[in-house]
Amino acid sequence: MISPLPLRRGAVAALLALLVALLAGGCGVPTDDEPRAITAESTTTQPPPDSSRPTGNTTTIYLSTPSDSPTEEVTPLVAVTRNLDAPPTPSETLATLFDGPTEEEQQRGLVSLIPPDTGLEEIELDSGGRLTLDLTMEWSLLQGPDELVAYAQVVLTATDLPEVNSVRFQVEGEPIAEVPTDDEPKTQVTGDDYRELDPSV
Repeated sequence: MISPLPLRRGAVAALLALLVALLAGGCGVPTDDEPRAITAESTTTQPPPDSSRPTGNTTTIYLSTPSDSPTEEVTPLVAVTRNLDAPPTPSETLATLFDGPTEEEQQRGLVSLIPPDTGLEEIELDSGGRLTLDLTMEWSLLQGPDELVAYAQVVLTATDLPEVNSVRFQVEGEPIAEVPTDDEPKTQVTGDDYRELDPSV
């Protein structure tokens, strides 16, 4: 009598072979007679941002060139473009001005007549575009021709911003009633009050 066990093993082997064939076909991987190279998909890797490049946020400040003679008439200021880490605001722009010229700007002969160590105590911009600056006591050291130039530096720098129309000055909370201009002193000034120093005129 022939044992049925080999027949059962043969049937199982056939079923397993059929199952493997079905699974291979479902995976969608083509079978070739010869090996074929598989090309990897090309990917584009963006380079990391370069922090040394300008961010596109710039502002304009106004510096001066010293006169060779104390009796010489004041010369127009020089507009200088500075890069900022964020969009320019009155606070950021004026802080940049009060920091003074860079080493490269000094080599070009540019100076600031704003007294050293002058600080901005408070900056307030109202809805009408009037900027009120409260400065530290060092601002009171200004006198003579330097006074007009320093005021012009601040006013032209501030009003170069689109949101600022005019400027008022205070020192330690006390308003300055007579701000020097090209003409008569005023309490509230605009860029037009310094046309003789404005390089764009």
